[in-house]
Amino acid sequence: MPLPSPPQVSDPFAHPDTWDTIYINGTPWGTASPVGGKVTVRGASRFYKIDQKDAKGQDGSTQTYVGTHPKAFRIIFGLWTSAQWAYWNQLIISAFYYSGVIGKVYPVPIYHPATSLVGITTIITDDIGAPEIDDRTKEATIVVTVREYYPAAPGNASVTPVGPAAPSPGAPGFTPNPKVVQLQVEAAYLAGQVYGGPAGWQGPQ
Repeated sequence: MPLPSPPQVSDPFAHPDTWDTIYINGTPWGTASPVGGKVTVRGASRFYKIDQKDAKGQDGSTQTYVGTHPKAFRIIFGLWTSAQWAYWNQLIISAFYYSGVIGKVYPVPIYHPATSLVGITTIITDDIGAPEIDDRTKEATIVVTVREYYPAAPGNASVTPVGPAAPSPGAPGFTPNPKVVQLQVEAAYLAGQVYGGPAGWQGPQ
C-alpha cells in the first residue's frame, strides 16, 4: 500500500509570516492579527501505534499498524503590549477554557502550518500556564499544552468530547483564504479606529 502524501503547507523560508500566525477557532493570533504578537508551536507530531510481536527463537518480528495516538504539544504565545493582552485575553485564551461540566471537553479548531503538516486540525486543552514576564524585555509568555482531538470510535460507551462548532473561515480543515484574512484584518483595524480596540474587543474588563 503506498504511503499517503503529506499535506501541502506554505514554505517557512519563503513565507515566514504564515508560520508566525495561528488561527484559534478562526481568530488569528500573530502576524495576521490586528495587534500582532508571537506564536511558536512546539512538539506537534503524528504518532503511530505499532503492535510488535517478536518471534521466539529466531530473528525478526511481526509489526502491525494499530492506529494513531494523540500526544500533547505546546502552543507558546508571546505578547508585549496592552492591546495584545486585551485581544489575547478576550478572543484567544477563552477558546481553551472548558465550561466546568464534568465529563465534557470542547474541541477547538486550529490552523497553523506546523499542525496542518502532521494532520492536526482540532485540539483539546491539557494545561493552561500562567503568564511569565521577562524582567529584561517585559515580554509575556503563555504556554498552553494541548493534544489532538480524536472522536470516539463507534460503540465506545465512555464519555467523550462533544463535537466542535462549524469551523469559521481560516479554521482547521480549511486553509485560510488570504483575501478573507486580509478583509478580517482590515475590519478589525477599522473597528479599532472607531471603538479603540480590535473587532470584538470591549476594552479591559
